[in-house]
Amino acid sequence: MASLKSGIMLRSMRTQDISKVQELVARDGGSLFSFVDLVVYCLQAGYEAVVADHDGKIVGIAAGKHMKTKSHIDLVCVSKEHRGNGIATSLLSEFKAHAQGNAIYLEVDVKNLAAQRLYASLGYETTQVIPQYYLKSNALEMRAHEVVA
Repeated sequence: MASLKSGIMLRSMRTQDISKVQELVARDGGSLFSFVDLVVYCLQAGYEAVVADHDGKIVGIAAGKHMKTKSHIDLVCVSKEHRGNGIATSLLSEFKAHAQGNAIYLEVDVKNLAAQRLYASLGYETTQVIPQYYLKSNALEMRAHEVVA
């Protein structure tokens, strides 16, 4: 997979990464993904998880599922100290490369303006508001249309 500046390497998530990913997501992602959730997701057919590895430390992840007619991103998280360096963009590009021309969907908290700006800059458009998707907040469903070359 790709190598980014500052010694960060993108690669497929390995089983031994799950606890590191769970720590990252709990610390910097505000997500409720548990260790068990991550194991179950990663064992599903068609599931892809790409991590950003910086000298053995997981500093980012994009994970989701590729299906026959669409792809869905379940999780995007970059450590706070590594944000603003193009890691999320690179992770999402890597995920998109395996989407086989499908539209890609994701949900984002209506309060997460930075993520919304990132997704919009990558061609994602809001398709609907999902009430109470998160415990105390609504979500925007966003979609990127793929064009088969």
